[in-house]
Amino acid sequence: MPETTVIGGSVDNIIVTVSGNQQFGEITDRFRDTIGKLLSFVDDQKTGQDTYAASNGYTESLARSQISTFGPTDIYASGSDMFGLQAEEKATIFSPGKGSSSYDLRNIVGSYPEQQRNVVDSSAGANNISILQGSVKTRNAVADTISAVANLTVKGGHDQHISAGKNLFFIDGAGTSYVSADQATIFGTSNSVYHFVGTGKSSGLGDSQEGAFNFFSGASDSDDAPVHDILFDASSSHGAFTAVVGNRDTIIGGSGSDTFYINDDTHASGDGGDVSATLTGGSGAANLFQFMDNEGGHYTITDFGSAAGNMVAFKGNQRDLQDILKNATVSGGNTTIRLKDNTEITFLNQDHLKSSDFNLFPS
Repeated sequence: MPETTVIGGSVDNIIVTVSGNQQFGEITDRFRDTIGKLLSFVDDQKTGQDTYAASNGYTESLARSQISTFGPTDIYASGSDMFGLQAEEKATIFSPGKGSSSYDLRNIVGSYPEQQRNVVDSSAGANNISILQGSVKTRNAVADTISAVANLTVKGGHDQHISAGKNLFFIDGAGTSYVSADQATIFGTSNSVYHFVGTGKSSGLGDSQEGAFNFFSGASDSDDAPVHDILFDASSSHGAFTAVVGNRDTIIGGSGSDTFYINDDTHASGDGGDVSATLTGGSGAANLFQFMDNEGGHYTITDFGSAAGNMVAFKGNQRDLQDILKNATVSGGNTTIRLKDNTEITFLNQDHLKSSDFNLFPS
C-alpha cells in the first residue's frame, strides 16, 4: 500500500491528496502542533476502497477534518468534521464520538444520484446532514437536522428536524421530532411527539398521490409490543392522512382527508375500558374514524362538526345504529355513544348525531 506522509506546522490549512486504497487511523494524533488548522483529504481517483478515521478522540477546539472522496468509502468521525462525497458507489459515515459535524453529501462532479448514502451518527452533537442528490439512510441521530431532496430513511435517534423532498420512511424516532415530506410512512415510538407537515396537496382517502402519508402508532413493524402515548400533530398538512391509533394517543389531522383506524389489536398496552385516545380530524376534506374489533375503551373526537361529510364507521346493522342513537347521552353540548362492544365515543361540541354520520360494516 502506498504511504502518505504529512509534516504539520503550516500556517495554512493542510490538504492531503491520496490515490488508490488508503487507510487513515486516528489521523489527528499526527497534527497536535496544528491546533486550529483545517485538515483536508482529497481523493484524486474514482477507484479504490478508502477508510478514514478523522479527529478521533478530539473535540472541535483541537482539530477538525474535511474529506472529499470518490469511490466506495467508509469514514469514522468524532470531531467537528465536514464531508463532501462524490462517490460512484456507496459511501458510509460513522460518527460514534462527541462533537458536531456537518454532512454535505453532494454529487457535484460526475454525479451518481442513484447511489445510497448511509450515515450512522451516535455523536452527542447537533449535526447537520444535507443530501442534495440521491437517497440517504441515517441512523441513531441525536438532535440532528436531516434534509434530502430525494428519498430519505431515518432509523432511531431523537429530537430531530427531518425534511425529505420525496418519500420519507421514519421509524423509532424518540423525543420531539419535526418532520416534513412529500410522502411519508412513520412508525412512532411510545411517549414521543411528532410535528408533521405534508408538503404535497393530495386529496382522497388513503390515496398514493403527492402528499399522502401514513402514521403507525399502535401498530409496530416488529414483534415488539404496540406503542402508545404519542402526540402526532399534522395540523399544518394538506395531504391525505392515514393513522393507526395507539392507546392514550393524541392524533391531530390536517386539511386533507384523514382516516383514523382504532383497533383492539393496537391496544396491547391497555385492556378494555382502560384504553383511550383523543382524535382531531381537522377542517377541510371529510374524515373517517373507523372503530373495528374493539373491546371497550373511551375515545374523544374533538371536532366532528368541523368538516362536512365526517363519518364514524363500526360493525353493526341499522337496528344497532338506531339503538345507539336512541341511548346517546348529551351533556354540556357533548354527545357520548356506546357501541355494542362497549366502546364509548364522545363527540365534543356536538349535541345532535344522525344516521348519515355513520358507516356500518357487517358484523
